[in-house]
Amino acid sequence: MAIIKKIRSIFKRIIEFLSPTNKLPGIAQKLIATFVVLFLSAVHILYLFGHVPPLYLIAYLLFYIACGLVLSILFVWLLKLARCIPSAYQVAIIFSYLAAFYFFHLPANYGWLLILSVIILPVLVITGFYQWKKGALFPLKSPKRILWFSILLISSVALVSGLIILLGQGSKPQAVVNYKLQGNLPAVLNLPDPSVKGPYKPRFLTYGSGKDKWRREFGDQVNIKTKSINGSRLLTSWTGVSGKLRTLYFGYDQKSLPMNALVWYPREKKEKLPLVMIIHGNHLGQQASDPGYAFLGELLASRGYMVVSVDENFLNLSLTDLDVFGGGLKNENAARAWLLLKHLELLRNWNNTPGNAFYKRLDMDKIAIIGHSRGGEAVAHAAEFNKLSHYPDDAREKFNFNFNIGAVVAIAPVDGQYKPGGTLTVANDVNFFVIQGHSIWICRLMEVWLR
Repeated sequence: MAIIKKIRSIFKRIIEFLSPTNKLPGIAQKLIATFVVLFLSAVHILYLFGHVPPLYLIAYLLFYIACGLVLSILFVWLLKLARCIPSAYQVAIIFSYLAAFYFFHLPANYGWLLILSVIILPVLVITGFYQWKKGALFPLKSPKRILWFSILLISSVALVSGLIILLGQGSKPQAVVNYKLQGNLPAVLNLPDPSVKGPYKPRFLTYGSGKDKWRREFGDQVNIKTKSINGSRLLTSWTGVSGKLRTLYFGYDQKSLPMNALVWYPREKKEKLPLVMIIHGNHLGQQASDPGYAFLGELLASRGYMVVSVDENFLNLSLTDLDVFGGGLKNENAARAWLLLKHLELLRNWNNTPGNAFYKRLDMDKIAIIGHSRGGEAVAHAAEFNKLSHYPDDAREKFNFNFNIGAVVAIAPVDGQYKPGGTLTVANDVNFFVIQGHSIWICRLMEVWLR
């Protein structure tokens, strides 16, 4: 027991030495904590502004502030029991730290450094200046004052330097020299410019549920209404409080997924139209990603293709994916791939249905699928699912696709987010192209592979 008391005594003396001479008053603690939380909240809300309804923004802000307050009070109470740090720091640092940690999914390699820079440095600077004002810093006649003068000086320089780096424009990028190409350059190919539009005038339409709460192109302004599909066997993580919040926001659950898409096609072309299907990557679900491929849809449609940009935003990261409620969807890339194939199935039915606007207009023997990021991984899964009779992770979900997919294009894809049967997907017997550059070259690839 004597050893424990001695260790506690040493630890207490160290804490007292590191503590500021004059403790910050209670109002200063609250001001620091409030400033940090409101600052982080404002940054988060500005990022979402214009993409979600105002009432949702207000509710989201109030929820996070409430969570920060509750967690801060809880941790301060625990720290008071332990008496590990001076009370002047408890609310200011803990509340601020929790707010930063909760608002941002920071990367593990430098996330802690960012938290220290954004939160701890301002607190140290404010504390140092407060001691200076109260006469507890100068003259530098004690080790504690020298220590806190050093802390004030270093933290001020670090904070100002960080702000300059953060707010500055950075250095100009330098051209990358490929020395391997300096000697023997390949001959210039005499091929048409793939960025030039073709002879056809692109037409645009949408198909969807007709009930979308947030996007009128899939709601009351949709051109063709479609039925929902059941993806519950592939979306087993659409559950719990996060799942209910996701359903509340989007207006449907995993058992009634919408079939929404943007379509570009050359109406005047008499020959059958090769199909190009595009699925976006993971992004904030409240910010639609599928319209980002309009430039590619118009370009390929002008060259004679039917291009379909599939809406899978409801499978993306969502504001409702709260860590305290389970973190939202996981391993959803199987559903992305399956949903893409279900859209192809829908188009095949249209192509075979008399009276449909696309009856016998589509060339189902010439299909290309394109995906970006998680969509880039999903198209590889789709090419594999296309050959299977059942879903690898639940044989109750039967497949009957068997499309003639002639090309798979992955733009900056991820890999391993979903592993069918616990293994990585391997592309077999299909033209597979991975691209990390400009997308206009996809046009040339489509012409070569879908001939």
